[in-house]
Amino acid sequence: MTKKLRMENKDIKKSQDSMKEEINDLKRAHEELLDDISLMEMRQKEMALRFRGVPQTHDEQIQEKLSQEIANWLGVE
Repeated sequence: MTKKLRMENKDIKKSQDSMKEEINDLKRAHEELLDDISLMEMRQKEMALRFRGVPQTHDEQIQEKLSQEIANWLGVE
């Protein structure tokens, strides 16, 4: 009887250790997903700048427009 209880206790401990490991793996995966989501949001917003006093137009090429304006301001053609 005692031997059987010891075996059951060992099995329970193994199962518990396995579950702890799985939980840690899930936590790591969750953190990685949160990081990936944050990076995706940053990339989406990367080109979404708004300047006061500068009118917005539909389908504008802000990178091209800013590059031209900065080149003009620097006196570079």
